[in-house]
Amino acid sequence: MSVYPHMRRRTLALMLAAAFLAAIGPRGVAAQPFRTLRIGLFVPLWLDSAYSEMGEYRYGKGFPRQSIAGLECYQGVTFALDTLRGNGKANLDLRVFDIRSRQGSIALVGRMPVMDSLDLLIGQVSGSDYLRLAELARERRIPFLSASYPNDGGVRANPSLLIANARLQTHLDILQAHLRSTLGPTHNAVWLKRAHPADDRLAEAFREREGGTAPAYRSITVADTFPPPQLARLLDSTRPNVLIAGSLDEAFALRLLDNCLAVDKAYHLTVVGMPTWEGMAALRNPRYRSVPIEHTASFHKPSLPAWADRMEEEYRRRTYSRPSDVAFKAFQSTYHLVSLLLRYDTAWAAHLADPGIQAMTDLDFQPVSIDPAGSGPDYFENKRIYLVRR
Repeated sequence: MSVYPHMRRRTLALMLAAAFLAAIGPRGVAAQPFRTLRIGLFVPLWLDSAYSEMGEYRYGKGFPRQSIAGLECYQGVTFALDTLRGNGKANLDLRVFDIRSRQGSIALVGRMPVMDSLDLLIGQVSGSDYLRLAELARERRIPFLSASYPNDGGVRANPSLLIANARLQTHLDILQAHLRSTLGPTHNAVWLKRAHPADDRLAEAFREREGGTAPAYRSITVADTFPPPQLARLLDSTRPNVLIAGSLDEAFALRLLDNCLAVDKAYHLTVVGMPTWEGMAALRNPRYRSVPIEHTASFHKPSLPAWADRMEEEYRRRTYSRPSDVAFKAFQSTYHLVSLLLRYDTAWAAHLADPGIQAMTDLDFQPVSIDPAGSGPDYFENKRIYLVRR
């Protein structure tokens, strides 16, 4: 996120507002004749490290980069709540916890009485923070919206958990189905990977989705820094070539694309990337425009025609910067789940596929059962995945 220099103080003020919310409690709203929904937002703002013990800001005219993602998530959530308040049908209280502060750690907050008053948990969390929130949600039967973590973390038997950012396995399912339907005998398809355990695991996970049938591609292992001539030897000038980047490593992805630039005039090429390519800023570089690139994505801005332009305009007005996908995703998932809670209360899980809400947010939460013999879903996951062609 780029911030105009003269507005850094304004952006910092928004962070301070979040800190005050965490310190003094829920934001009050005028009494209404309908139910109040109390929401706890857990985000990494790093406010303690931004100030000295004397209260002096440590970054001068700069801005703490580690705070940006948390701030953007906070903005997306508040935009969603403000939109719902504007409809005149919602009495919403928000409490923000800076999970990187002494007072906002999940281990501490989980023991506080405030946790028993919350109706919804929203977290931009991962690792142990994610697992703690998921457990708190299960114990108290409070829905927990995991806004950004693309993983289930091994959580099982927790129907209170909603994963908004689809897991790698879900992306691979879509990618495998796409390749199965498009690759044929006229294609020269090659899966390229490094000699690395992570790449081996990814290749194995992808092969498992073939259902025992022979893949329509060759699998080739190359060095991390393989040169263009080595790539050219794998290509066929008489057929369409499909190169599948069988690695989640960004450096390897860019090496593959750079090599394609060196040979693309002699071959018909398409590069298929992994889900991690959704967040690769380097792909916006004009130098890669000559290479067709395909990859899956869990967010597509044009799918939010009712909100995208208005949110971007308001975001610029408040922060003098452009909203990233983090802000849009936080807005999208918060609006979806809060709308369900306001409409259906504790019966929200039975209405996740509400067509009216889906039409506005374009999310598709589905129950996931890792063990088919289980008594119910282990969690819910957003299964809306896009295939993007750059």
